[in-house]
Amino acid sequence: MNESKHINLKQGAVRAWRHIHYAGTEAKNGDFMTPQRRLAQLFSDIEFTGNRAVFKLVSGGNNQTFMIMSGFNNHDRSNNSSNLPDGKSWEDAYNEKFGENAWSEDWSAQNEAIETWGSNVSKMQFRPELSTKL
Repeated sequence: MNESKHINLKQGAVRAWRHIHYAGTEAKNGDFMTPQRRLAQLFSDIEFTGNRAVFKLVSGGNNQTFMIMSGFNNHDRSNNSSNLPDGKSWEDAYNEKFGENAWSEDWSAQNEAIETWGSNVSKMQFRPELSTKL
């Protein structure tokens, strides 16, 4: 049995969720996954205080479809929690960990691996009073 992780949706902790769907090809799956894996490593290293969840479609469509969800309380993403040192950008932290130009190379390869994205972006408000514990 696979171990499952639950998203903590305490009432008041996160007001809204942003989710983006990406669909690619199996041949370029690695190009899509590289920055996702590396971000997970970086988040662990800096003890990321935000939240992010990555899902892969397992039935009902293109099995190379992923959904990335991020919770937030403020639409100004610069105000959302990250735990990065003051003045350090995500790009700087990523390159410091994975090598010079890793950010631009990884994200360029990921973007070329994506066949469909952008039109499936939406923002949703979590309604804890209508939900069960996740």
